Amino acid sequence: MKKILRHVVVPLLILALNMQIVFATDSNEYKIMARGGDAKAMFELGVLYEEGIGIVQNYVQAHMWYNISSSLGYVKARKARDAIAGKMTKEQVAKAQEYALNWKPSQDSKTLAGGEKEEGKIFGNNRETEKNGDIAGVKALLKLDVDSKKKDQNEISGLLSGNSTEAFKDMEFVFIKGGCFDMGDVFEEGGVDESPVHRVCVDDFYMGKTEVTQKQWIDVMGYNPSRFKGGNDLPVERVSWNKVQEFIKILNQKAGVSFRLPTETEWEYAARNGGKKEKWAGTSSESELGEYAWHRGNSNARTHPAGEKMPNGLGLYDMTGNVWEWCSDWYDKGYYKNSPGNNPKGPLNGSFRVIRGGSWLSRSSRLRTMYRGSYSPNSKKYSNIGFRLVRTP
Repeated sequence: MKKILRHVVVPLLILALNMQIVFATDSNEYKIMARGGDAKAMFELGVLYEEGIGIVQNYVQAHMWYNISSSLGYVKARKARDAIAGKMTKEQVAKAQEYALNWKPSQDSKTLAGGEKEEGKIFGNNRETEKNGDIAGVKALLKLDVDSKKKDQNEISGLLSGNSTEAFKDMEFVFIKGGCFDMGDVFEEGGVDESPVHRVCVDDFYMGKTEVTQKQWIDVMGYNPSRFKGGNDLPVERVSWNKVQEFIKILNQKAGVSFRLPTETEWEYAARNGGKKEKWAGTSSESELGEYAWHRGNSNARTHPAGEKMPNGLGLYDMTGNVWEWCSDWYDKGYYKNSPGNNPKGPLNGSFRVIRGGSWLSRSSRLRTMYRGSYSPNSKKYSNIGFRLVRTP
């Protein structure tokens, strides 16, 4: 009996726990993106709620997310909403509709529509997983940037006292020769916001070889906002788009160089090795993805030092995975229909800024070089969002 327990039951339990963590990782990332207004993430979150995968099954929440996603133009969501309504009572449907009507994109709020606390639901309310499980990264998942009570105590005024010139010296840039390419869903497997595929051109630019590191941020800003600490070369995270602008302004003043965030077009052009038909940065083969990217399957639920994986064809590291990267553009799901052909800079206004590249928390479909994410420019609480810099020659 002991042998059976040791060689059969225990391995099966460990496998089940691992699978639970994988699905919980999905639900947590989808919650993050759905709360920020990502229609595709809303649909995927609805699927998890409907099926009870890595999360407590809840038809009301599923219907709500399908409904909101449908209202944002995601066609699959409308069909799923109508289908799940047949499994629900009239009262449940009415409640889900009420939640959907009252829903607003997250502006650093800590609860989902319908009053569901994000923390504590990740493993279906089983917080004992954190206490008893010995799988690294569970604690990081359970506490993923939802602890509003632990704000950084090191964020103080007098930011210009930082050693910005040292940060500049530490940064390496790669020259990206401009050109034209077909931007968007060239593999025909993405969402509506990745279409239509359209021809665009970009001028020459320089792009950071890696994402901005914690040391570089500290040199400029004087504090470290990141959740995952333990090395100077870890990418900085938990930084809002607005705070990144402050970082850039101070760095430019000190270094005398005009840095900025990449446009969404520049980012995709560089990630795809100069606009080539490349699904992930460095490869189009999913079996090779782990050689180029830290993602949900190999990250151990945390960030890793910049530049440890293989670079893409232009010599850029971590364009896929590790942390999402802010772009300068406002997000508009229909922008590709009216995008200029030369050096597009995105819409003139909006509610969310573009993020690209996926993170240590992402599955392969969200790591694609064509995938478009977005989030509130004010939000700084998520440990899977960072950035890299560019400059014009």
